[in-house]
Amino acid sequence: MCHPILFVNSYYSLVLAGLVYHMVMGVRHLIMDCGLGESLKGGQLGAKIAFVIAFASIRIDRSLGMVTSVTSFGRSGLYDWLIQRVGAVVMAAYVVFLAGYIALNPELTYEQWSALFGQLWVRVFSFVTLLSFISHAWIGL
Repeated sequence: MCHPILFVNSYYSLVLAGLVYHMVMGVRHLIMDCGLGESLKGGQLGAKIAFVIAFASIRIDRSLGMVTSVTSFGRSGLYDWLIQRVGAVVMAAYVVFLAGYIALNPELTYEQWSALFGQLWVRVFSFVTLLSFISHAWIGL
């Protein structure tokens, strides 16, 4: 049976590798939005280069032990992961709420919108969503 600490460390490494890969591929897509590497060959070459960069940065990080808790809100990576996931659920619920409200009120006026956001629970929900967004982005750095 695997020791729990070994499982957490390997799981944390897997999550970290996924985040690094996600970040590198995001930069690749930003570069493609600028018009570079949009062809089939350019896209394939860009994907290979991005994969090599992501793999190299993950290996360098693991070999040098460069993981720090600068962007940490929680006591560990697991708490940060939970904060991000709960924040994502809050943000998704907020988007569903707003989309539903707009869909149910096709002729929405400023007075209706103002009355909605004049209610305390909507203000609290908006504030919690803002905090969720900030924490999600900060941990994602």
